[in-house]
Amino acid sequence: MKAKKFIFIILMGILIVFMSFFSNCVFSKYVIDSQNLVAKIDIDRCPPKIQLISIENTNKNYESYANKNHVITLKFKVTEKNISINNFNSNNIKFKLNENIIFPNSVKINLLSHINDEMIYTITLSGINGNGIFKVYFPEGVIVDKSNQKSKEETFNTNIKIDNISPVTIFKENLLSNGKSLAKISCDESIRPISGWSISNNNLELSKEFSNTIYYPITVTDFAQNSSIVYVDIKNADFIKLNYGIFYNHNKLELVPANSISGKNIISSNSIYKIESLFFNYENSLNPYLLQGRAFVYTHWGDGARSRCKYTETPYYHGYNPSGNEWMDNSSNTSCFISGKKYIQFGGSGLNYKNAVAANVNKPIPENISSQYLYGISSIAFSLKEYSEYSIVYQAYIKNIGWLACAGDGQELLYAYDKPFSAFRMNLVPKSEKQYLIDFWNKDIGTSNV
Repeated sequence: MKAKKFIFIILMGILIVFMSFFSNCVFSKYVIDSQNLVAKIDIDRCPPKIQLISIENTNKNYESYANKNHVITLKFKVTEKNISINNFNSNNIKFKLNENIIFPNSVKINLLSHINDEMIYTITLSGINGNGIFKVYFPEGVIVDKSNQKSKEETFNTNIKIDNISPVTIFKENLLSNGKSLAKISCDESIRPISGWSISNNNLELSKEFSNTIYYPITVTDFAQNSSIVYVDIKNADFIKLNYGIFYNHNKLELVPANSISGKNIISSNSIYKIESLFFNYENSLNPYLLQGRAFVYTHWGDGARSRCKYTETPYYHGYNPSGNEWMDNSSNTSCFISGKKYIQFGGSGLNYKNAVAANVNKPIPENISSQYLYGISSIAFSLKEYSEYSIVYQAYIKNIGWLACAGDGQELLYAYDKPFSAFRMNLVPKSEKQYLIDFWNKDIGTSNV
């Protein structure tokens, strides 16, 4: 019996020892498993990542090009949760044109958002001088995480061409068989279209037909918005012929072709002569009556006075000729012939003759008044019978006042009825070119430029 109890005690002891050993193993396994799980969560094997996610350029419609005047905004995403070092700043980020480091005039870096493991930055740049493809360079380690993993060295190509060189242009006039001229503007780089001009498929050449002589500047702009001034200089086109001239100093005649100044000698000599008579010759076989005009003739004799030009015998009268709401054209009888060509005439030579009288007003001009040259053409307006293709532009000069602002397409050009003009110019232009010519001539407003 004692033996049985002894054996039982020994077995129970063995069982207790075994159970104790078994329990320790289970706990150890649990601890080991738990440690493995924690390691999987804490260990960061992904280095910080920088991505270019958007590009904006103020050069609208030509966003692949820019110059120093444009603003470029780049948006970057930084992905990293456990950041130890953040060097996302202008001291570390570099900018290149092709492979050359550059320094834009303005660099602004802004943190837009920071949500969980993502940060969104913008880099805004302006004043980028030089030429080449714009790139952004990040050296290694701009971002470093707590595991000492570094963002990699990387260059982001924006594919924006920085161009700060104005296009080089060449102008040529090619006379066509119909009397018109084909103007061509050739450039050394791609340029933007210009309204009213045709552009080649490779964007390197502009072309346009002109019917008569003309001269004015036009601005040619490349894709990066750099500009060059080129002068449209048509000298040989005669599909439309426009000439005009003035009488001054009683019998001085000055005829000029379109676009030239009639009365240039008066301006240059600073004389007091006035335009006593203004006349124009317009020739166009397809539309001989397109151009029409009227003028105000300011005389010594006043309202209702009638007289005749002492040179051509063409009649005129004080006030509007033919009237304030009528026009004269090639069909009018108030015309004259000069050098075998028919001219429409306003006013007449002799407006400032000493002792001159009107046909119906016996009011002689005193010598002291005659010598002041107070009388002449003080208002002019030209119009076209239709404006589908052309516009008419004109400008006048008054002593001590200078060139007046241009008028066109039926507008009255007038300073004051008692302030006659001393010089005049006009031209017929394609509708698309009207404002270019006006802007060019208006640079002379208030001056005596010739």
